[in-house]
Amino acid sequence: MKLRDAVVLARNSEARAGPSKVLHMACGFSPLHLSTFVLAYASQRFPDHKWDIQVGQYGDLIEACVADSDADVALVVIEYADLDPRLGLRRQSGWKRAAIEDTVPTAASRLDRLYQQIKTIKSPRIAVMPPTLSLPPVFSTGNSQLSPLEISLHDKLTSFLSKISLLPNVVICNPDRTAPETARRDVGMEFAADFPYGVEHASNVAESLIEAAFPQQPLKGVITDLDDTLWRGLVGEVGPEGVHWFLDGNSQIHALYQQLLNSLGEQGVLIGVASKNEIDVVSKGLARSDMLLDQKFVYPIEAHWQAKSSSVARILEVWNILPDSVAYIDDNPMELEEVRARFPNIKTFLFPRNTADAYAMLRDIRNLTHKESVSAEDLLRLESIRSAGTMAEEERTTSPEDFLKGLGSKISIILDANGDDKRALELVNKTNQFNINGDRFDVADWKRRQADDGAFTLIAEYTDKFGPLGKIGVMFGRIERRSCMIDGWVLSCRAFSRRVEHAMLKSAIDMFGAQNVRVNFRETGKNKPSRDFILSLDLPLIDGEFVDCSELLAAMPQIYSSIETKNNAYTP
Repeated sequence: MKLRDAVVLARNSEARAGPSKVLHMACGFSPLHLSTFVLAYASQRFPDHKWDIQVGQYGDLIEACVADSDADVALVVIEYADLDPRLGLRRQSGWKRAAIEDTVPTAASRLDRLYQQIKTIKSPRIAVMPPTLSLPPVFSTGNSQLSPLEISLHDKLTSFLSKISLLPNVVICNPDRTAPETARRDVGMEFAADFPYGVEHASNVAESLIEAAFPQQPLKGVITDLDDTLWRGLVGEVGPEGVHWFLDGNSQIHALYQQLLNSLGEQGVLIGVASKNEIDVVSKGLARSDMLLDQKFVYPIEAHWQAKSSSVARILEVWNILPDSVAYIDDNPMELEEVRARFPNIKTFLFPRNTADAYAMLRDIRNLTHKESVSAEDLLRLESIRSAGTMAEEERTTSPEDFLKGLGSKISIILDANGDDKRALELVNKTNQFNINGDRFDVADWKRRQADDGAFTLIAEYTDKFGPLGKIGVMFGRIERRSCMIDGWVLSCRAFSRRVEHAMLKSAIDMFGAQNVRVNFRETGKNKPSRDFILSLDLPLIDGEFVDCSELLAAMPQIYSSIETKNNAYTP
């Protein structure tokens, strides 16, 4: 982003009349362009909000971390000069040997104090940027070597980052996503105004901070072609043993791609195959003992001679997710265009022939499927999808009521008293089909909503004879004078048609002793299943209309699941 563009975005943000959000930024140097870029990227990420930025006390990073409790997000930018001024460029007579040796214990002490200060920040999200500027030339070794003192400094910093990464509201930015060293530091500006960053570097740092503070929702699945994509060669021509992914075959990039997909499978990302080949040939290729992508992560496999878009359609149906949650990778531009024509919202990648471009693509895919942490539900997702086929077959051969009776299902309704369950917010922000209004929240807004008088959040956890699904539903709203106002309600697509939604509504009514209920429904273009469910209970779709709970419960179909409530400590 150019500085002039950032200035315009920042000014426009300050002039908006929409909901206000507050950023607190702590850095030991003068913020200058960095604060402008931060406002610009925040405004770009949330264009409907008015953004205000608080800047902590100038000249001392530790004191600058004292944040207003109302700040939605805190941004902490660390440079080596914050650990000891002698590691900066504005301190004179600081490069004597004894002084440089003393920087290690000084830095350790400062990092301990900084850790204690960050622990006191009340903001629900804290993004920390480690040092991005290199150490000055103060050590006796040359550029090709690390001195023992440098190693000690790096060790103290790494230990500090490890400690703060365990704090529940802290995320660590990647300092490597920056401009080259020659563009990172502006020595003249550091001398003149105590602002050490070049403009490009300030833009990169600000962008990373905002992305870490307000992450995009990750993709749920990757659909991949095989020939010259998962492996080098055409399996239908050279056979399953003729395709390769080796260094000596100039095909190592395909090995890296397999390793990446396997890693994504381990974190719960769905992996599907769409290939124009015979299924028996494909199966033998995927079953090779040297394949780096474990077959247990690959489901379903579409191998035939039909259009690739048909394969993608069937995979999306099996996964029961929308195209905008998926990436499709192919080496053929015509196949990509054919898939895009049918699914304009799917993210497509051409597998490049150039190795450097292909590696850059792998990094892009990793970024789009990012996970700050892997939940139990992530690991259960594929197994639940596989079992859905068996479940569907049983459902076809029995009556609907007998099928539900025979599930042996158990639903736990959990009251999240403080809004601390990360899975609940993840479900709210990524669920589309059973979602009564599509409202999304960042961490600060979610916490703020939870603190309102009468606010509640219920989480549904489900298991049946086909296996556990984990936490698959969230309902939140307010209770006022025995009236239950449901402001948000989402259910994972994996739990459709098992009457989990009925159990959640009944539990909310019973738990809070509600006499009437209102649902804040709004069409999103994607939430027809939610709309159909609400209409099936004769609940009004118009805001403001309440329904008598006794009538609603009387009209509700029988729930065969055993229902258990947890943490039911709500006081109306």
